[in-house]
This record gives sequence, C-alpha cells and structure tokens, in this order.
Amino acid sequence: LIPGAAPHRPEKRWPAENFGALAAGLDLPSVVLGTASEAPLAAAIAARAPRTLDLTGRTTIPQLAGTLARASLAIGNDTGPMHLAAALGVRSVVLFGGASDPALTAPRAPDGGWPAILRRPDLAALSVADVAAAAQDGHNDASSPP
Repeated sequence: LIPGAAPHRPEKRWPAENFGALAAGLDLPSVVLGTASEAPLAAAIAARAPRTLDLTGRTTIPQLAGTLARASLAIGNDTGPMHLAAALGVRSVVLFGGASDPALTAPRAPDGGWPAILRRPDLAALSVADVAAAAQDGHNDASSPP
C-alpha cells in the first residue's frame, strides 16, 4: 500500500482510514511503503488492519524497488512509488483525484500497458468496495490510456 502523495497536495490522497479498511478486507499481507513523514498514515492503516507491516521511512530507493518487485499487488495514490511498481510489472491500482489527469501522468507497465486506474474528482468519494473490486480484477494490460 502506498498511501502517501505530495505533502503539499493533500487532495491527491485517498483517506488513510480507507486504506486500512481495504487492507483489513484483502486476503493478502499488507505492507505500507512511504517516507518517514507518512508514518501517521501507516499508523492509521494499522489501526484498522493490525497485521499490516509498516515500512514507512525504513527503505532506501533500491530497497523500495526490491520490496515492490516482490509484491503481487500495489495499491496507492498518484505518486512516484506507484510509477515504480508499474514499471516493475507489478499488478497495480492507482488512485487519482481531480488534481491530476491520468491520461497525461498515469504509470505504465514494461509492456506499455496501463495499470488499473480509478479516478474521482474528490478521492474521499472513492469507495473501498470500488478499490477492492479493481484489486481483484485490475491488470497492467490495458491497451489504451485510462
């Protein structure tokens, strides 16, 4: 899980509580990745999904890449680590608010395909159920832009 985004652009963040509810409902172990400043987001997620492993602020860029490369799924906001996950070929669900246009800035997979993209003008309006559904069937193989 990658709940962070640019600290000066909070509108690009899906609520941490939603990430927590999502993690609690997934049948996968959850790892939260991000910078040390995103540790409060990880704490909010772990409050809802206690089995979550918090690695915020604990990885270098190469370690982040190595962790993502071993992931079976990455879910996160429109941020750099999601581009890295998609570039590594990790099945990804990327969450976009109205602040960015995925047609211009969405991550790409190594084969040129697109990850699953969910976009709402207000990310808080994006339901946990919608993200969970995309996590179940989202693929990095779309042939056209989001």
